[in-house]
Amino acid sequence: MPPIKKEINPDLCTGCSACTVSCPVAQAAPEFPGPKIAGPVSERFRLSGVAGAERISYCSNCKNCDIACPRGVPVSLMTMAALNGQDNGIRPSLNNLILANGPAMARVAGIFPHFLVKFAMESRLSRLILDGLGIDKRSPLPVFAGEYFPDVFKKRKKFKSDKKVVLFSGCFINFYDPETGTDFVDILEKAGYEVILPEGLVCCGLPMAANGFAGKAAKNAAVNYGILKKYCGEGIPVTALCPSCALMLTREYGEMFPEAVSGEPLAVADACSFIASLMEKGELEAREGNIGGMSFIYHAPCHLRAAGDGLPGYELLKRLAGDAVKNASAGCCGIAGSYGFKKGKYEIGIKVGRALFDEVKKSGASLAVSECGTCRVQITGGTGVRAAHPVSVVKKFTVLSGFTR
Repeated sequence: MPPIKKEINPDLCTGCSACTVSCPVAQAAPEFPGPKIAGPVSERFRLSGVAGAERISYCSNCKNCDIACPRGVPVSLMTMAALNGQDNGIRPSLNNLILANGPAMARVAGIFPHFLVKFAMESRLSRLILDGLGIDKRSPLPVFAGEYFPDVFKKRKKFKSDKKVVLFSGCFINFYDPETGTDFVDILEKAGYEVILPEGLVCCGLPMAANGFAGKAAKNAAVNYGILKKYCGEGIPVTALCPSCALMLTREYGEMFPEAVSGEPLAVADACSFIASLMEKGELEAREGNIGGMSFIYHAPCHLRAAGDGLPGYELLKRLAGDAVKNASAGCCGIAGSYGFKKGKYEIGIKVGRALFDEVKKSGASLAVSECGTCRVQITGGTGVRAAHPVSVVKKFTVLSGFTR
């Protein structure tokens, strides 16, 4: 049996093909049979003891199929089950192994001086070596930070308050973008909240499941669930800066790994949604329109849309910057977590993201904004326009800009 345990009835799918029509990979790569075949059809074969459909590894797990399905069929979950099945004939490649284990790679990189790590990751020779390992030399790989966010957080002067909030920062913030994590902490402390970064939290597990290591992802799910459910039970809000992490914690743990988690689903708030709630309650002051003449174009990550909770980051920016913010509404950026870094998938990711790249460039925006770290990497790589998390825009271009504790 595959590591993803939930039993799903594939006959819920009526074969309408709405998922295939909405699939960005199917439009960009004719060799991909589409989510209907990779999901429900493959699931029928798998449950019958027959190997799943070929080329299911072309699925990027963007979840546009789930968004499009009129019957609410968890198409992407079926595809992940087929991808992780022991009888599918697919064995994770070396690039899958590398991209599924970012924290392990970060620990290795942390042994060396940052200038050496930066040089190694950006040098032509290193990219050629990685290309040989299956990570495309043209892909816009992020560079490990000089100091990781958990270490930065530990060095901060401790802010104590009766009002507390837990942060699940996620791997991208932890290892590539600690500044965004610091911006969030600054904002919350300005509102009088003590931010808790619990010891022992690990990767949410999505990179593992998406790359064929769902068994390892289930172990991570059990660890994170055990830590976070305590805070949820005490009524302490839990927030996440990454939509993919939030979706995994709140919904996909229960769907993928019901044996690894028990009890109520975790309640995890989107970071921007939580900040907006503080403004509504008057706990956080923000001066509208103080953005220094900048303009912004916002990209909604696919997993944020899949969560079905609106676009809190966009709404927060509109509240602060008004007409200076535009919603790109151009679909998937093509990176899909680690998908667009892979050799053989890079070109597909670029084709998928082309409409977004064109809109970003035509907008003339000073800054692209998105909650997803790899979306930001892809947008900058495809357009040359700098990209930031909405939280950083709130920190740097509102009344909060430049404050000191």
